[in-house]
Order: sequence, then C-alpha cells, then structure tokens
Amino acid sequence: MSLGEKYGAGSSIDTCALFFFACLKCLNNDGTLGLLLPEAFFNIAAFEDARKKALSLSIIRLIEYGRVFNGLLTKAQGIVIEKKSAEKTSVIECCNAEIAFIRDKKSFESNPKSILNLNCDEHDSEILSYLFSLPHVTLEEQADWGLGIVTGNNKKFIRNKNDDNCIPVFRGSDLIEGIFRKPSNFIPKDLSLYQQVAPVTLYLAKKKLIYKFISSKLSFAYDDQQRYVLNSANIVIPHDTFPVPMKLMAQLLNSDFMNWIFNRVFCTHKVLRKDIERLPIYSQKLENMVEFDEEAYLDSLSLVKIKDGTYRIKR
Repeated sequence: MSLGEKYGAGSSIDTCALFFFACLKCLNNDGTLGLLLPEAFFNIAAFEDARKKALSLSIIRLIEYGRVFNGLLTKAQGIVIEKKSAEKTSVIECCNAEIAFIRDKKSFESNPKSILNLNCDEHDSEILSYLFSLPHVTLEEQADWGLGIVTGNNKKFIRNKNDDNCIPVFRGSDLIEGIFRKPSNFIPKDLSLYQQVAPVTLYLAKKKLIYKFISSKLSFAYDDQQRYVLNSANIVIPHDTFPVPMKLMAQLLNSDFMNWIFNRVFCTHKVLRKDIERLPIYSQKLENMVEFDEEAYLDSLSLVKIKDGTYRIKR
C-alpha cells in the first residue's frame, strides 16, 4: 500500500499533502487544525485532492503570509480547518497583511481544480463564478502541446552567432506583446545532442502558438515560420476543429481580460499547461471577429471594465 492510499491522499503524494491528510487522520472530530503551507498547496494540480478534502470540511480561515522565510522565493499561506462537515451556506474568512474579507465556500468549489485563490476578493469571485457559469470551451483535449528544447548544457550549445550548422532558437524573453524579437540565440542543428526535445513536427508545424513559460502573465505569439524554442517557452497547437482561429487565440490570450482571469484564479509565476487548458473561451462571441476586440468581447459577455482594472456585470 502506498503512502497516498494509507492516508487517503489519492493522487496527492507530495509530502505537504501527505502531512495534511495524516494530521486530519489524527485529529478528533470537531477538532481544529491550522497549517502553514507553501503557496503551491493552494493552486497547483498535484494538490487538488487535498483541497477537495479541505472544502468538504469546515474551513474557518485562509491566510496569506507572503515570503516569510529568508532564502525562499515561495510564498507561505495558512489554512485553519475544523474537522466537521461543512454547511452548504458556509463562508470562509480570507486574510492578508492589508485586508480581511469573507467569501462563500461555493466560490472556491466552482474554481477549476478547486483552487483556493484567497488573493481574490468577494467582488472578483462573483465575476469569476459568473464567467465559469456561461457556456464556454477550453483547450483541454483540443490541442497538441510541446516543451521547448532542454539542451542539458546551455554554455556548450547556445551561441550568439549563426553559421551553417546552427538554427535560431527563441527564449520566453524573446516574446514581447505577441511579437518575436530578432533571433539572438543559435544552437547546432543536430537535435540528438540535447537532453529533451519535443517531436520535431511540433516545431515545424505550419501554424502554432508559442508562449512564455516562466511568467506571471500570459504572453503568446502566433508563429508561421517554424521557429524552434528553448525550454523557457512552450508550444500549443489547437486542433483544426477548435472553433477559434489561431491568430485570434493569441490576441485573446494576451488580452487584459484573460490575464485578469489567469491572475485571479491561478496566481502563479509559471504558465502551466493544465492552467491554460482550463481558461474559459467564449467561442460563440468570437465568430465574427477577425482581430480581437476586447471591448466588444466584454460587451457580449455583459461585462464592463472599471477604472481599477476589474470588471462589473451589467445588470
């Protein structure tokens, strides 16, 4: 029997998840548990089973502590739980250094992967619940994905000048507002030299999207020049049956609106495939667009952008 099976952790086998389930197993009914955990526990897919378990109980409080440990870039967050079944109408107190507010438990349950996005206040959570309730499509199971090349030794292989034996490669930092910089990195053509390479057909696709991986912001670019990318950038190719043209998808994903959703739900410093796959895309609202028009898109969703960069539902 695996540790995950022993403690009822399901697919959550990270030590934080196992410790969470072990604590619950030791806790008496109606007892209270408080844990300080890495930010990943609250928003990464590997901890989804643990979050669902927490939401089945009575969560009293979620706390944002920020970067409290010297030498660690990871933020720390806290969760306080009572070991008793949650009521349908229960609320959760969310706290950070500046403010505390109350959110309905349902607003967390409706999030993709049951993410506990305590950075999102009650107003924003209302907008998100509204958006995810509307008919939409996602990229899940509707696209091919590829990782950028991992050379295994950048100093050895990456050059700043081109020659006949090299090909240009692009980093995530070469994507700026949907446009590629001129190539400044080159590697030998022989792809067998490298530690990790996606299927060559992905790099050589006639059309594809390339996106920055290490980023807290969505940054996509449309590529029709068969560009190769290093591992700070990745590839997604929506299937031919996907209802939104690829150029339009790049513009949509770069928009302030999609970045607002991404930040309020996932709030990570890496743009992960599983997060992109859960972004809501209202394809029926894009049918007549050649170039993305954010104002028209918002209007079709009965939303208005307000001065603080958030949104309001038109009543």
